[in-house]
Amino acid sequence: MNSKSNIHHHRPFWWRVCCGGVIALSVVTFTPFVIGGHASRILHLPYSLAAGLIIALAFIALTIAGSFLYPKPLGRGDNK
Repeated sequence: MNSKSNIHHHRPFWWRVCCGGVIALSVVTFTPFVIGGHASRILHLPYSLAAGLIIALAFIALTIAGSFLYPKPLGRGDNK
């Protein structure tokens, strides 16, 4: 069994992990963790701005990963 078929076998699982990560980040975005009244700074940026940038970068990473892991439909002659 070659490794390429093994990667394709687990694609739907990793696609669901990416979808779950996006849902989790969406929920975290509107929690007091991000929009709370913190007066601290991260890298000389206000806390909420820095947390928003980190979450945005995580969304971009999950979008890129999801574009590679999207389950491809089987062709006409393919068997599962």
